[in-house]
Amino acid sequence: MTSITLRRAVSAVAMVLAVLVVALFVIQAAPWLVGADASYVVLSSSMEPTLSPGDAVVVNDVDPSTLEAGDVITFVRSDESTPVTHRVVEVVEREDALAFRTQGDANDDPDPALVPASSVTGEVWFAIPYVGHVVLFANTPTGLAVLVGLPILAFVASELYAFARKDASNDRGANDVTVTRPVGELGERRGWTGLATPNRPSRRPTTRSRLRPATSS
Repeated sequence: MTSITLRRAVSAVAMVLAVLVVALFVIQAAPWLVGADASYVVLSSSMEPTLSPGDAVVVNDVDPSTLEAGDVITFVRSDESTPVTHRVVEVVEREDALAFRTQGDANDDPDPALVPASSVTGEVWFAIPYVGHVVLFANTPTGLAVLVGLPILAFVASELYAFARKDASNDRGANDVTVTRPVGELGERRGWTGLATPNRPSRRPTTRSRLRPATSS
């Protein structure tokens, strides 16, 4: 594999990875693009190993009557504003409405309070590992500066590098001089006397006879 082919292969792989990473962030920021209703970042380890802190969960709206034990749901507790994502371990049919007993996969005991059906935000469709770390970092002033500033610096550096290469190429083109020599001189320098001597007709001295007038005796 030539170096040019290798560079092209590396560039193609890097492009695919970049597109994939961007797509994951787009899905997390705009879940409706893939048909989901909401997305959240996992902040605690209560659902490990299924979900870890820093993962992003994409949630679909769901009819509570279709939920079963084993489903992972996102809900809001009455005394908290932060959504919680836990697994349903029991469906409880009460006189007024359905309720769900939930528990984190890493917890030994179920959650102390039942979750009313009205508090269910949705069912977890899928999770995106590690994306939440970047999302949380982007919400800080430092993260915003890094994520916005680095691409700008990379773009400026790329443009300066391209300009420098173009300028160097122009300088080389301006300094290139094509040197020519006469064929004869080139042959003499290399010892090719036969080629260096042009074929010219030889000039030989000619003798002209002069006629003297005849004398009579």
